[in-house]
Amino acid sequence: MTTIFLACALILFASAWMLNPYSLKKRARKTLAIYQKIYSEEKKQTLPPANRPEFLPITRTLEKIGYRAAGDYESVAAGETYGPIRAFIGMDGKVTAVAYLRHGNIAKRSPVATTFYTELSDGRWLVSEPSLGTNVALLTRPDNVERSLFSPVSPPAKLAADHERRVQETLAQNPNVHGVVVHDLGQTLMQTSRFWAVVCAYRKSIGWITEAELAAMTKDPRRARNLAAAIDRIRPSGSHAK
Repeated sequence: MTTIFLACALILFASAWMLNPYSLKKRARKTLAIYQKIYSEEKKQTLPPANRPEFLPITRTLEKIGYRAAGDYESVAAGETYGPIRAFIGMDGKVTAVAYLRHGNIAKRSPVATTFYTELSDGRWLVSEPSLGTNVALLTRPDNVERSLFSPVSPPAKLAADHERRVQETLAQNPNVHGVVVHDLGQTLMQTSRFWAVVCAYRKSIGWITEAELAAMTKDPRRARNLAAAIDRIRPSGSHAK
């Protein structure tokens, strides 16, 4: 699910970067505010009307390989709504998947994206997401979040198969570790909240956005360095860039 918020953050960031009339300080404030908002732990999950027709194809695809739809939800933070999102649960409950609507040009080729998650009992997370080659993939993750990246137009069944393989290999290599099992939408939402708390804590620990990430996204090390320095001067206490 984190891909949803990251994509929104990067769209907003691009807008902030291109506003030439803004002073460097104002751009820094806007950029920092975007990431603080996106990575807010104060997210409330609500249940929107179900039966969205956009989700019918992915629902049929995942049901054929043993998944079941757990229900739909939205996340709301700082007045911004992210969703709708459809949650799925794998056959043994160790894998969850979230499907969400895309925006922009990619939506014409692949209107719905699906990311797969597994929470392990040792605190690690396995994630398979269709973000390879996008700016979303350039943002770093906590050490306990192990990502596998796929093309944005990769078939969901391919992601599901790869993710299941990774889960089985990881469990075989770590006999004392097990996958956390979920059974329904309520447990899926609690798991989502745990994952988001890990990501938000990490983002806060690095100051929400780093110079290296800015440079990777903008392809302009000098401008990234200047913007990162400006952000560092206004960054609140309790967070810092690594």
